[in-house]
Amino acid sequence: MQHRHMGNLLRIRDVVGTGVGLGEDGKPVIKVYTTGPGVPGFRATGVCSVKAHVTGRVVALGDTNRPLPASPPGRLNRHPSVTAGTIGARVKDADGRVYALSNNHVYANQNDAAIGDSALQPGVFDGGSDTYYYRVGTLAAYQPIDFSLSGVNYMDAAIVLSDTGNLGNSTLPDGYGTPSSDIAAAYVGLPVKKYGRTTGETHGQVAEINVYVEVCYEQLWIFCIKSLIFMTRSPSPPGDSATGGTRGPSS
Repeated sequence: MQHRHMGNLLRIRDVVGTGVGLGEDGKPVIKVYTTGPGVPGFRATGVCSVKAHVTGRVVALGDTNRPLPASPPGRLNRHPSVTAGTIGARVKDADGRVYALSNNHVYANQNDAAIGDSALQPGVFDGGSDTYYYRVGTLAAYQPIDFSLSGVNYMDAAIVLSDTGNLGNSTLPDGYGTPSSDIAAAYVGLPVKKYGRTTGETHGQVAEINVYVEVCYEQLWIFCIKSLIFMTRSPSPPGDSATGGTRGPSS
């Protein structure tokens, strides 16, 4: 039902996305994300209701931090041309190589980086430089982002080849520690936690699934001049892009 009505909903001015959740009565509801209150044009579908949820414009952002001996998840890490970003998690491939996982817009500079480019901790903006002391790894791979009007993206992701000397696998002491490697399917009401540079450890629940949202990547004053559509991608607060280790209750 969401997909049947999504096109018309997204044509409404100030609508930036939709998701599927539960209403106060426990019945299915289509949540419509808006930039502000009072957006008209919603109506019931006959199967489930449609409700507005004010999120504001969803923007991909970063933040800053200091250098650390071994960067943990939730700490600053970025391409030399990127203002700021965050390590999401430490991952390994089948051959045991160690990588830092984060966003394309953090490590690959929105598709403009080259494989082998440095990842710095911290970046130039915070006093770092593209020299040996500040390099924690090199760009190994990324999922290209489709910025076309017709494109739909399922991830904003990139990995940097690193090593255990430069990259930790646990949050700082005020966080939850080492994230679980178990994979769990999301459902409405699933308890989750994350550790972000800006907000530290925070707790919440999955509010909606099947999220389809427009994310702004470049703004000029109050106007978005470069955006894209993401499917099943939830926004993070500034500085929390690729926040370390979102976990379910079994972790």
